[in-house]
Amino acid sequence: MSIFFLDVNTALGRPPAPRSEAFDTADALLAEMRRLHIGAALVCHQLALHGDMELGNTWLTSALAPHPNLLPCWVVGPEAFGDAPEAGFWVHQAVNNGARALRLCPTAAGFSLDEPGAAPIMEHAARGELPVFLDFAATQGAPPAIPWEQVADLCERFGETSFVAVGAATPDLRKALPLLNRFGNLYLETSRLATPRVLERLVEMGFVERLLFGGGMPALAGEGAVEQAHRANIQPSALQKIIGANARKLLGVVEPEAISPLEFEPIVRPIGLNIDVCAHLGQWQPLSQPRTNIDSLFAEAHRLGVHRVIAGSFTAVYGDPSAGNQEVHEAILRFPGMFFGHVTVNPHYPESAAADLKTCFEERGGYVSIAFHCGAHEASLDHPGYRSALAFAEERGVPVLVHGAEPEAWERITGERGGVTFIAAGAGGWDGSAGPWERLAALAKERSNLYLATDGPLAHRGVLARL
Repeated sequence: MSIFFLDVNTALGRPPAPRSEAFDTADALLAEMRRLHIGAALVCHQLALHGDMELGNTWLTSALAPHPNLLPCWVVGPEAFGDAPEAGFWVHQAVNNGARALRLCPTAAGFSLDEPGAAPIMEHAARGELPVFLDFAATQGAPPAIPWEQVADLCERFGETSFVAVGAATPDLRKALPLLNRFGNLYLETSRLATPRVLERLVEMGFVERLLFGGGMPALAGEGAVEQAHRANIQPSALQKIIGANARKLLGVVEPEAISPLEFEPIVRPIGLNIDVCAHLGQWQPLSQPRTNIDSLFAEAHRLGVHRVIAGSFTAVYGDPSAGNQEVHEAILRFPGMFFGHVTVNPHYPESAAADLKTCFEERGGYVSIAFHCGAHEASLDHPGYRSALAFAEERGVPVLVHGAEPEAWERITGERGGVTFIAAGAGGWDGSAGPWERLAALAKERSNLYLATDGPLAHRGVLARL
């Protein structure tokens, strides 16, 4: 069975504050699609998303005209004070210019979906048979850009209009899933649904017809979404719906054979030992995912082709460090040689930390590093409670994996503790912006005892090249 990806969440042009390398031209976007084996894409223009909707849509239409694989998505918004065209005219113009969908960006454009001017857009979208994409555009852990109560109201009031929540993250599923059950005109785009087996669970819950593949480019790394789909343990027919068939039906697109085929580049995967240095057992509620136990972590590692796993425990981070470190020990015993452990240290309980380090490294075995969670424990990297653990690490030659340390402390501590190897967790989440990660990456070039772990909630495009 041939695999045809249709990405419903891409953007062309230069954003005002570029973090990942933008697609200046349609050819640049098509080159990335060839590399990732994405056959077609629904595309907005960055100018329309961030500034001038009308001019951005005009530029988009012109840029995409020679490329049947690139489908225009017009960004629109409600008229309030002569600041936008009348809804009926604007939607009619979108249809005449070949737009396949509309996109509303309340946060970026400063409007609300429940204001009076928004209703005519929904009405005319239904008449033009254009689905409406609602841009959540929220970062991981931030409040949703669109209240889900407003989404429910739209779905109920405009039953003939199809709505797509684009950019919604896994925590949004708490409110999205009841609405998917309630409204047949609501769909979910997948680019920020980044937790393990999320596609499998959504298919099991009966939402296979409501999922639309999105890569989130150029902000996000499209290969993350592509690999997630390829490795999902679902039936081929379900996969085909998610990665393209649902979108083709919703957008009124012809069968893929009629779209000018792209010549894809060969896929090259590195050969070697894959080691995950930052895994976790247990559960952290803000992730909104089922508990990770040793069996599920083993299955996930096997599915993803990970050969070795170094894991800590959420219980050790947010509850009792000793109990969590014991949980890691049990995992090591289950799969010796594949699973290894972090000893989590909470600086507010230095006596417990000292005892855990001695027990884990001298009596149990299988532990290979120490983990500090500065953010969760609200402690600086130079907190007095870390001193004995750092001395232990230097004496034993054990690396220290650090989460959430403030930038100012890194330069000082890596200099003072030149005999300790530090690993900064979360570098894979660097979006390319100037700030802490840029300074930390520069410091890692100077300090031979500082490494960067490429984990993160979402991988941003080009992050490995930047690092």
